[in-house]
Formats: sequence, C-alpha cells, structure tokens
Amino acid sequence: MLFTKKKLQDGNDLGNRMEHAFATLFKLGYAQIGIIGSDCFELTTENLQRAFIELKSNTIVIGPSKDGGYYFLGMRKLCLSLFKDKQWSTKHVFNETMVDVHNLNCSFSWLPTLRDVDEEKDVPACML
Repeated sequence: MLFTKKKLQDGNDLGNRMEHAFATLFKLGYAQIGIIGSDCFELTTENLQRAFIELKSNTIVIGPSKDGGYYFLGMRKLCLSLFKDKQWSTKHVFNETMVDVHNLNCSFSWLPTLRDVDEEKDVPACML
C-alpha cells in the first residue's frame, strides 16, 4: 500500500521531522518506509524501485548525495539514533549517519550517489 496523503512536518529540526514521519508511519502499520529529498533532480523511478527492493532484505537503505548528505533514507524498523546528534544540511551528515548504521549492526544497502540542489549552481542546466 502506498501512503499518498500529505501532512505537515512536525519537529524543530530536520532530524526531528524525519523521526516523526517514520514513527507515525510505523505506528500506522507500514513495514517499509522511505523518505526522499525533494531537491534531488537526478532521482528516478528506477532508483526508488531499487530502494524498495533493497528494503526487502535490508533494515536500512540510504541514497548518498555528492554534497555529503543523502537524498533517500528507507527503513524496515525505526532506528532512532539515525536522527540524533547530526550536523544537518552539512557535508558531514552522511558519514555521521553511517557511523550510527554500523553501530546498530543491522543490514544496510546504498543506492547510487546523486546530486541534490543546495545552491543555484547545483541546478542542472536543463532545469534553467
């Protein structure tokens, strides 16, 4: 079942908002949950299909972005440490997240590294 209803984000920072989104959907009974960054123009249907295929056999799936963050985070169970003590919107967040993934000692998979948009120079020429 695909969750398609829109809801306002809840939380003081990006980590709180992502944690709330995952927690809400797991409480509703969803078994695989993925969130995406809306600023990743390179994200394709194939990337998302691969992410959910990978979630069938991995607890966490993450799609790194070239700037040191990530454009996709998927889980089969709520892993709260992924949302704590991060330098959100910096080049450090992917590495900080992967430290937590390793500390959780759970199965994980990476998606291809893609570019996201943080500044005007990051917008693909075809979008201008």
